[in-house]
Formats: sequence, C-alpha cells, structure tokens
Amino acid sequence: MAAKSILPTISIVVPVYSGAKTLAELASRCAELKSVHPDDGLDPIKDLIFVCDEPIDDSIDVIHNLEKAFPWIRVVQLARNSGQHLATAVGMMISSSDWVLTIDEDLQHPPEVIYEALHCALSLSADVVYIRSSSVVHRGSFYRDITSCVSKKTLRLLTKQEYADISSFRLVRGEIARVVGHTLDRHSYLDATLFAATSRRRRTVLRSSYADTRTEQSGYHLSNLLRHYGRLISSAELSGLQLLSSLFLAFMVPIIMIVSIYLLSALVHSVQAVAPGWLSLFTMILALGLIVMSMGAYTLKLLSVLISRSGGLPPFMVVDRSLDQLHFNSLQELGYFRDLSCHR
Repeated sequence: MAAKSILPTISIVVPVYSGAKTLAELASRCAELKSVHPDDGLDPIKDLIFVCDEPIDDSIDVIHNLEKAFPWIRVVQLARNSGQHLATAVGMMISSSDWVLTIDEDLQHPPEVIYEALHCALSLSADVVYIRSSSVVHRGSFYRDITSCVSKKTLRLLTKQEYADISSFRLVRGEIARVVGHTLDRHSYLDATLFAATSRRRRTVLRSSYADTRTEQSGYHLSNLLRHYGRLISSAELSGLQLLSSLFLAFMVPIIMIVSIYLLSALVHSVQAVAPGWLSLFTMILALGLIVMSMGAYTLKLLSVLISRSGGLPPFMVVDRSLDQLHFNSLQELGYFRDLSCHR
C-alpha cells in the first residue's frame, strides 16, 4: 500500500455568483469523490474552495450550511463583484495543494472527471490540462457557442497560441496557479496569463463529454461576451508576424484588388494619356499603406508586450515535476486510475 505522504493533493475552486440551486449537489458529488478510500484516509482532494463573487441569490446561505456539513469546504467572500476570472484567481491564490481544479458552479462541468484530468497531467508532466467537451456545451444558447468559437479562432490569427482550446474547466499545477492568482487584476484574462506562464508543450487538452443542462437562460449576454473578448485581446501577447499577416488580409488585399481593377480599366481606356502620373500616384499610395500597416502592427505588438509585462508576472518560475511519476504510480496502485487513459 502506498504511503499517504506521496499522494498529490487537489483543491477544487468554484467561483459563485448564482449557484443556490446547484451548490449542494456539487458538494455532494465532491464528497463522493473523497470517499474512495475512507478507511485509510488516502484522499487526494484536500479542499473545496467556494469564492463568493457577491452572489445575487441565496448562495451564501447554502454555502454556510454546506460548510457545517463538510469541514473540508473553505469559503471566501469578495468585497464586490469582480467577475468569474478574478474570483477564480482568488481561489487559486489561497490554495495550498499540488493541483488546482477550477470548475463552474452550475454543474455543466462534472467533478468526476478530476482523476481523469490528473491522470493526463501526471502521465504527460503537464502544467495545465484544459477539459473540453466533445459535444456542444450550451445547447440552449447556440449563439454563445458560435461567438465563443469565432472569437477564439480570430485571436488565433493574431497570436501564436491555441486559444480555441481554453475552458473554465481546467486543472493547473499548484505553483503556477498561485503565481497567476497573485498577478491577475480586473482587466486581465485568466487564460492569457496562464499561457504567458506556461509553455505550449506543458499544456494539453482532455476531451470529455459534458453539456450545460440548465433550463433557465444563461446570465451571459452579448455585452458580457464582448467585454470578455476585450479583456482577452488586451491580455494576450500578440504576435507581430501574425498580426501583420492578419492586417494584410483584412485591409491590403481588398485595396490591391481595387487598385488592380482601376489599373485594368485605366489601361483599357488609355487614361495615362489624359491624366499622366496617375500610376505613380497609385503606387505611392499603396506603398504608404503598407508602411503604415507595418508600423501599426509593430506598435500594437509593442503595446501588447508592455501590457503583458505590467501585469506583474515574473519572467520565470521554478516548477518541481520530480514527483509526477511517483504520484502517478501511487494513484494507480490505489485504484484511482483504474481503466483510465489520457485522450488528448
């Protein structure tokens, strides 16, 4: 039997805004996950952290009752509504576990996936595991899925990062989670900061089947989604080459097409004889357009770097991955990873 000291610990962080109807079930399902080995006390799940982001319903009363029933529940109340990303960052910051799982309050993210995500993280020595649905998530809000997909694909054109893979359902190595939690502010996007703190080869995606089963209307509206996208754009580190290519496709290709049409028309109608010098003027305007576009892309790239550095994220972090294989073997021996495999 593996010793308790070599088991990894996990904190589950839940930002709470409107979860009075779902928090009890969420806590109950987490309690079931903790009871795999009740007699031996071998339990990787250390605590369940509820971060109350000035809830609009009776969530706080529900949480206080749950706190009495489950001593491993921790409660944090923010002084004002700060948004999901900052509330999640607060939970990550106060955690003390080897791993942090962030999960939504509305049960669209099944906590039962936690050991599958940990299996994936330890077997690959990854620092971040995004748990993505293999099917449509927001079945009652088609436009939300579409706008989310389009915004992330657009951002992929402006950066070198795979933002299409991000999800609020994520497992993060504890050291990184706490550093990111300390550096985040109201104007930052959590996943952009995680991308800046980790390398691409240390991030992976786990495909799982889950969906938003809520019957009431989502609290997200178009204005909320636009604000989220604005924070993502301002937080992400833009790639100069990608940005230049995107601007070229968006602006210069139509301009070149228009110029070509005018050129063909002018040649057919012998405009050079009537208005000498028009071709030189068009060429100069096109060259100036390319110069201005390049300068604009460089300026945006510079601003992106300055904004990224002003966030307080250290230039490097020391991460200890030496226990990953030992943790993996211990959990495998205890049956937590029985019949599991990492599907990236």
